[in-house]
Amino acid sequence: MKKLLFISMASFVLGACATDTTTEDETTSSEAAVSEFMSTESSIVEESATVVESEEIEADEGTTDADLEDVSDSELEGAEKVSEYAEYEELDAQDIFNPSDYDGHLVTDNQGTRVFLFSDGDNQMYKTIFVKNNNRLKVIDLQADQMVYNEQIN
Repeated sequence: MKKLLFISMASFVLGACATDTTTEDETTSSEAAVSEFMSTESSIVEESATVVESEEIEADEGTTDADLEDVSDSELEGAEKVSEYAEYEELDAQDIFNPSDYDGHLVTDNQGTRVFLFSDGDNQMYKTIFVKNNNRLKVIDLQADQMVYNEQIN
């Protein structure tokens, strides 16, 4: 959207410069307007990038309501049952619970996150959320409805 606006402004300025009826003052004024526009656009883009980056960090570091929720039955049905945890570095990094003491289910494993559910029979005990882009591990105690671990690992 911004690029389109910039191209439109540049076309307008260039078109105005191409006609013989413009004076030097009008050309200088148009160039100043374009320069001011570019400066303002650059500031807006930088501020937007800072806000987005800040929101991503907060989302990765904070606790959301979704983090504290139990895994739904439909998610659990699609989850892969896991009993060997050696290949999952994040589970070794935490000392909150022993994954081998529970039934483990790999609920989500995509490019951004990996979510495990650890249960004892029908009782959901712990949920781990590993945010891959910044190596952040969150461990949620589902019985107490609270996050008990939220750290970057490695």
